[in-house]
Amino acid sequence: MGVVVVMPGIFVPLGLLSFLDEPKGDHLAIAAFSLGCIALVWRIMGAKVVLTVDTMIVVNPVFSYEVGYHGVWRVGGDSRGTLTVWTFTDEEISSFGFSGSILDHFVRTSDRAAERIQRRLPVKKREVRKGERGRRELEEKYGVRRSISRAWGADACALTSMVLWIWAGVLGIG
Repeated sequence: MGVVVVMPGIFVPLGLLSFLDEPKGDHLAIAAFSLGCIALVWRIMGAKVVLTVDTMIVVNPVFSYEVGYHGVWRVGGDSRGTLTVWTFTDEEISSFGFSGSILDHFVRTSDRAAERIQRRLPVKKREVRKGERGRRELEEKYGVRRSISRAWGADACALTSMVLWIWAGVLGIG
């Protein structure tokens, strides 16, 4: 991620230094665009799957999903190389960090990740279906907790980018 962020990161100080020499909106627009690119790349490159002692957390660019191993019915990769988790409440969680790519076609990172997760799952039968118990009871026992993914650095870059865009617009671009 650091390598991908360095290129736009070079233009942020260059745009701001140019602005100090000659206060024009164009210079701020360069810095704002670069910060926006950094925020986007940071969010995308921050996608991952975190395995803790009791839970698995799928961190995608916008949302994170946390589910206990006891709530996972099946884990696997599809034909496109995307790692997918199916829960007892029939929820399907796809991991952006293990989305299909040409590299995954040869290296099989999704399949290896699925095997690692599968080893952590308790051995059990799918004893419960939606129709056998109430939906609320199932969600309490096996449910997935969804939250907004936290990437403070990316969010700070995005906020700063918006402020610079507004400032550049006030000064005039072009």
